[in-house]
Amino acid sequence: MKNKWIYKAVTAGLAFFTLLGGSSLTARAEGGDASRSDAASWEMALPEDTDSVVQGFGSNLHYEYFVHNDIVYTYLVPREDGGFDRVECPSSRGLEVYTYDAARNLVGYREVPWVWGDFGGFLAASDGYYLCYGSGNFSQSDDTEVLRILKYDKNWVLQPEVCSVYGANTLQMFAGGTCSMLDTEDYVWIRTCHTMYTSKKDGLNHQANLTLTVKKSDMTLKDYLWKSSNVHQGYVSHSFDQRLAMDNDKVVAADLGDAYPRAITLGIYPEPANEGRFHRNYVPAPVYMFPGAEGVNFTGGMIGGLEATAGRMVAAGAVIPPYEDGSAADPYNVWVSTVSMSYVPDYNFINLTNYERGSDRSCSNAHLVKVRENLLAVIWQEKVMGSYGYVYPATPVVHYVFIDNTGSIVIPEQTMTADLSDCQPVVVNGEILWYVNDYGNVSFYSIPVPADLEQVRGFVTRLYHVFLDREPDEDGLNGWTAQIAGGRMSAGEVAAGFIFSPEFTERNTCNEHFLRYLYRGLFDRDADEVGYNGWTALIGDGYSRERVVQGFLTSPEFFDLCESFGVAPGTGLANVPAYGTIQKAHCTIDGCPNEAPVVTLVKGLYDTVFGRTPAQEEIDFWVDLMAQHRPDVTARVMVNSFLNGEEYGNLGRDNTAYIRDLYRAIFDREADEDGLNDWVNRLENEGWTRERVLNGFTGSQEFLDQCLRTGIEVGPEV
Repeated sequence: MKNKWIYKAVTAGLAFFTLLGGSSLTARAEGGDASRSDAASWEMALPEDTDSVVQGFGSNLHYEYFVHNDIVYTYLVPREDGGFDRVECPSSRGLEVYTYDAARNLVGYREVPWVWGDFGGFLAASDGYYLCYGSGNFSQSDDTEVLRILKYDKNWVLQPEVCSVYGANTLQMFAGGTCSMLDTEDYVWIRTCHTMYTSKKDGLNHQANLTLTVKKSDMTLKDYLWKSSNVHQGYVSHSFDQRLAMDNDKVVAADLGDAYPRAITLGIYPEPANEGRFHRNYVPAPVYMFPGAEGVNFTGGMIGGLEATAGRMVAAGAVIPPYEDGSAADPYNVWVSTVSMSYVPDYNFINLTNYERGSDRSCSNAHLVKVRENLLAVIWQEKVMGSYGYVYPATPVVHYVFIDNTGSIVIPEQTMTADLSDCQPVVVNGEILWYVNDYGNVSFYSIPVPADLEQVRGFVTRLYHVFLDREPDEDGLNGWTAQIAGGRMSAGEVAAGFIFSPEFTERNTCNEHFLRYLYRGLFDRDADEVGYNGWTALIGDGYSRERVVQGFLTSPEFFDLCESFGVAPGTGLANVPAYGTIQKAHCTIDGCPNEAPVVTLVKGLYDTVFGRTPAQEEIDFWVDLMAQHRPDVTARVMVNSFLNGEEYGNLGRDNTAYIRDLYRAIFDREADEDGLNDWVNRLENEGWTRERVLNGFTGSQEFLDQCLRTGIEVGPEV
């Protein structure tokens, strides 16, 4: 049934400016009804080669515009099963819906036939899917259908109720902008644009935004504004971009205008969103005024997204520096603006990049994604200076940053190799996901959803308490939190950063205390006897501390601890060396009597080889070298320097005394009689040199075991 809407003109009293020099934008003027049987969607069987299903409707590659936005033809819709639908509207066909599982495998495909007019917008609502189509009205007749909103259920069955709008002061629907659709419990909100009937004042067809609401139950029109008005009613003259968002049953909007006002304007409708009424009640905030004369179409600005969260509306986009002679040849900067939703003049405008004229860098428009309450992602693509202006580099680079509702950065800027498209990224299966379809070549890109910042801060604070025994400093806490929340480091990697930090390692924990710290810090409990004895035995067998930590970080108990804080445990250390961090001095924990094994070894060499007590700087010299695990300064090199050095040579030890010294220095015991006689015989009767005998000692299993317990590398024969 047709619903013909008769309405009175709203007195505006505003001047008008022509769009693109006064000439109207052209569009196809298609119309006519399709029968309901022809309009039903159908599901297609997937062939074995699912790649053959992916259609190339053109390209949605890159995300930018220079005067006005355009209709978006590509969408992603999260599914409850962790998968998603990819919805596309090819320019000459109906919708194509590709269904993917959580692993991004294509598992379904259907076609939704074209019904009427030109595609304008798509909305995945709580009760089904809504499609918005428009048409031209070049006869400027109030009897011509210019807008049709169709409703489908969740199985893509077209419903009989249709909202048809006639006349609507429209010459051409969707002219010079986009179409934003918003879902409330009972209503669909639509904010788009059109060129209007010829003005009696100047004979021109001016462009402006258009807003309406449709009741979902019967698809009747509830409220609308499509005649010239003023900004306090939500009207923007020459609105080249239109956005809607909602928070706490309040609808907010954004427009990019070149005339009244010549600004990026955010605003809020005070009425409850689910009442569907908005007329004559709009609180605007022009957050950025463009330089240049009113009505000059090029503004140098773009809106990339609008969201509302935690009592503020947040928008993002790109804008050139405010030069009076600015042009599309100038570099663009990413901006963020936030406005209070409490109807007070509280707003800001923040540049996330600061490229100036002549810069070798620029950027695309910026997507804005509400990740969760009070956490948003701003995503943009880098451009570089080419021979004829800014271009996208051969290896595409996407930048992203996480902000709160005030525009403050909570997770610093990161980059990835990727392209952007006009597809609005969505949060699905723990990722921020979008895709590019470049003439049939479909690529998906994703950013991990950050963990909850307060939980991450709690996890990091606990590491400070356990391993460093102090409260966190602000820079350190924020830095480690950003690493985990931003997905750059796992919780396990951050924990290892504390364990092997200079602040902790300078405590020189003995093996006993080291293990007890690991149990408390990574398992949140005291060590059990069986587990503690098992790890102690492994350290005695030569397990490096890194290898022990890796065992803790990959255990179910650590995974459970991470889950309680909502952080990703990761897979442990990226590198697990055979010889790692060692205790370098006397243990400083609770009056512990345990000396570092490497210190004991060095002292023993001085005592048994030189017969004296070493100076502290001598101990430190060798301990530091051993702790570095340098391939040219191994345990064998150290022992050789003692027993073949000048100081030892000056002692004048005979062969028997030399062998006894080797037993004490290398095996840490007195020589047994058979062993002593055998080695002396080799020196005196078999032509062995002392160097060869020394290599025999340092190559023995007994010396290897001692080095393993100490945590130092034996090394090759010297």
